[in-house]
Amino acid sequence: FRDIMVPRLDEVSKDNYLGEANYNKLFPVRKELLQLYSLQPRHLGALVMPDTSMEPSIAKGDMLLVDTSVTAIERDKQRIYALVKDKTKLVICRADEDVFGKLMWVDSRGRQSATTVKDEEWAQFTIAGRIVMRTGAL
Repeated sequence: FRDIMVPRLDEVSKDNYLGEANYNKLFPVRKELLQLYSLQPRHLGALVMPDTSMEPSIAKGDMLLVDTSVTAIERDKQRIYALVKDKTKLVICRADEDVFGKLMWVDSRGRQSATTVKDEEWAQFTIAGRIVMRTGAL
């Protein structure tokens, strides 16, 4: 009983869309890790990094833990978020907000390549949560 089972966010079924918890596909997480980072199991989801866009911070294939209680961009924090576009495309990126809209960028290209997303386009996105931890191969 040292593992907490966390639902997958990147597995679609008849009961959930991409970015929503799939309780039929679970990922085990050590209870000690959750306590160490003060994470609440009921607000966590797991997903696999689908590509190399966030390297060197996150590698393709890394398992990511997502705090699903985060549903808004935290201004001036430059945090990493799991976003879902049109319920069909998973986007892992850093995001911030300014007077012109939301800024989105990936670590492989750096902040200087940030794209400004106006409110009309932002409406296509859903924030699945903020990435709080990653596990990967050494």
